[in-house]
Amino acid sequence: MDNKFKIIIIVVLLVLVLLVAGGGFFLYTMINSEPKEEVVYTPDKDVIAVIPFTEAIMTNLAGGSKTIRISMALGADSSSKQYSNFIAWFMEKEIVIRDAIYSLFRSIPVEAISSTEGEEELKIQIRDLVNDLFGTTIVYEVYFSNIVIQ
Repeated sequence: MDNKFKIIIIVVLLVLVLLVAGGGFFLYTMINSEPKEEVVYTPDKDVIAVIPFTEAIMTNLAGGSKTIRISMALGADSSSKQYSNFIAWFMEKEIVIRDAIYSLFRSIPVEAISSTEGEEELKIQIRDLVNDLFGTTIVYEVYFSNIVIQ
């Protein structure tokens, strides 16, 4: 009985050592592995449908001293299986989208969008905002046709 107990203790200790070593190796490889590049699907320009907002958006920018009036449209992948659902959702929920964009504009100072880089960043923020609201990545572009900041 005494020998069996010693063998069981040795086996349990060996299993524990192997588990700790395996876990350490797994953790080491996870920490030292290079991040995988995310494959981003970008549709051809031929399949991007332009969906305009019914009217321009006008609101205050952060700080309240300047206002922005902007006409815009979304560029969505018309080859996507979700496209018809997105169009119906957009027509039904445009006011919700506009409200979210109003909130975004009210959090941005005029200096942040007064440059070309700032406008591009704003387009990305609007695209991500709409995609988050719809729960997809169907919107690829945001187009501005008229921007007035006063």
